[in-house]
Amino acid sequence: MTVAAFLAVLDADSQHRHPLLRCACAVVQPTGGQRLESVGHISVKLAAFRREYERGTLLIRPSRCPEAISFDKCFANVWQVDSIAELARKLDDFGLLNSFRRTTPLDRHQVGVVCERLRVLIQREHRHRDALALVQRLAEHPVAPDVPPSVHQDRYRTIGEL
Repeated sequence: MTVAAFLAVLDADSQHRHPLLRCACAVVQPTGGQRLESVGHISVKLAAFRREYERGTLLIRPSRCPEAISFDKCFANVWQVDSIAELARKLDDFGLLNSFRRTTPLDRHQVGVVCERLRVLIQREHRHRDALALVQRLAEHPVAPDVPPSVHQDRYRTIGEL
């Protein structure tokens, strides 16, 4: 229910104007970590959705879910996601997370969180394209006066290295 609730928040945030969210359905749920898994009774839920709406605008489902695959044709868009990060990327691709990006300066702690995420992306996950996108966003984002000048230099160095 968490993903479905988040979609409802995004729909309200867009003042119900984003066509992708007009008639969306999610049959994934967080596992407690970064992974998403199938909710229970998917066939029953999607059959009820189909009775109510006939055709949906978006189905968010796990990539390997035979129960949900049979309903793909009932939706204009189908996102196969197995992690919160995959879902976030898809939402971001459609501009649905833009209002959550604040233009308030990041403080030292927040910059530290971003830097740690960068470290994980680069050193552990080897996702250099995602790291580059993140460090570029960091370089464009204002930072608070409590952020040391070395951080400014490090982010530009990281962009060059990536």
